[in-house]
Amino acid sequence: MDLKSVFLAVYAVPLTMMSQIVQFNQNLHQPGTLDILNFGYHKTLPSTSKGFIPRLDETYLAQYTDTNQAFIAASPLCVFSVGKENEESEIRYQNSRGLLVIGGYKGFTCHAFLLENQAVFNTFQRAFITQHGEFYPTATGYNQQNGMVPGMGRTKPFHENGFDFAYSQGGFEWKMSKTICIFGGNQSLDFSPGIRSVFWSQHNQALMAGGTIRLGKYLTYMVARARLFDLIRKPVYANVESPYYKKNFAFSALFLRLKNHRLGLIHQTVWQAGDSLKEAPVHPLYWVPIPGFNRIAKQEVSLPQIGINYAWSPHTSTMVYAELFTRGFVPSAWATQLGIKYYSSLTQHLTLSSSLAWLQTGTEFYGTNYAQNFTHQNLPLGTLLGNGARELIFSGRFSYKRWFLDYLFQFSTLKNSLQPLFIQTYIRPNQVIQHRIDIGFIASRSMQLELFIGANRREAMGFKDCNALNFGLRTAIFKPNHVY
Repeated sequence: MDLKSVFLAVYAVPLTMMSQIVQFNQNLHQPGTLDILNFGYHKTLPSTSKGFIPRLDETYLAQYTDTNQAFIAASPLCVFSVGKENEESEIRYQNSRGLLVIGGYKGFTCHAFLLENQAVFNTFQRAFITQHGEFYPTATGYNQQNGMVPGMGRTKPFHENGFDFAYSQGGFEWKMSKTICIFGGNQSLDFSPGIRSVFWSQHNQALMAGGTIRLGKYLTYMVARARLFDLIRKPVYANVESPYYKKNFAFSALFLRLKNHRLGLIHQTVWQAGDSLKEAPVHPLYWVPIPGFNRIAKQEVSLPQIGINYAWSPHTSTMVYAELFTRGFVPSAWATQLGIKYYSSLTQHLTLSSSLAWLQTGTEFYGTNYAQNFTHQNLPLGTLLGNGARELIFSGRFSYKRWFLDYLFQFSTLKNSLQPLFIQTYIRPNQVIQHRIDIGFIASRSMQLELFIGANRREAMGFKDCNALNFGLRTAIFKPNHVY
């Protein structure tokens, strides 16, 4: 028996009983959809090609499907990369290892994963991460320590300039009937076909519960409640480690879905649960699943972010999307986004996907009072650039069979404005131009494993340019979270 036969016999159970492969995948390079939310659950057809590499497209590390088509599967998660930045002697690398478990039965799908990481990032990434770190109380105020990696987790020091961090995620979606769907877990939501949304982007992972209910043929009502926290340690505590400042998030929306259009009217608020010194119960009206009760609990709840979320699919390959929001109709607290996404199989083996978006936020859109800011883990709920940002982002992938070429471009400017942080520690350039190019090979479509080599150039006004090269192996299931 050769090595290929041993691998397939010992580490994988064939998917002969599964007509489709269920994946957890929230990356950019997939067709657009008019679904209200993207939880990352997708079904893809198994490969029809023969050979060892195509066989990996229909095989997880371990999987099982019973006669009722209930399934469970496990797949490794990894990022192993090494590279250089400018002429600096210190190696840039990331060593991430984890496991994804996904399962489901009929209308129920769930996932969970755990990832352990050590990394030495590029200089601009390291600065962003540390400037959004924890605030620890001292006798004279607060010190900032450790860091926060967007889309991942809170860090601890590793060697001289590195980070050690672990994070986990898990969630479920249960379509109980054609009318009712419930969801929950510690997970991220994805409202935008592009890299991010102005009101909730994928880099947020929060403990949440919610659901949708169909109101006739065209209307759907959605409600969600989530626990947010910022990395502000309390000065008095009884446990081993001081707890963070916690707050609650309320979301309500009414969506109109037509053949090629989706329009959502959205209302979201942040409710206090005490302050940076002491915790307190959230106001009981927080739990009412109807918007507007924030007007009664005025001192304990933020001004609402109210807006529209729109998507139009004029063709199966094209989607145009837009967002327009205000926070309490304050003139300086508004945000907008306009974008277009394209995904098409040009030939049997040739695929092109691209996304172009313009995004802008007012100088007070995410708030200026830490207790009621629209933030989670010291990061804005929408764009990572925060208040007063203007940003143009383009992302594209050109793929032929298993080979791909990725390109990402970002141009952004920042007005002089307060950022939604407890203390103003975020020092950001007034202008950034960034390019990222990756060339790679898809080793397994089911496990989403990519071999890649990449180059990054970032020009920031008043800061040293970043010229970096790296290569490695990664599980590509998320959108890019280091675009800032």
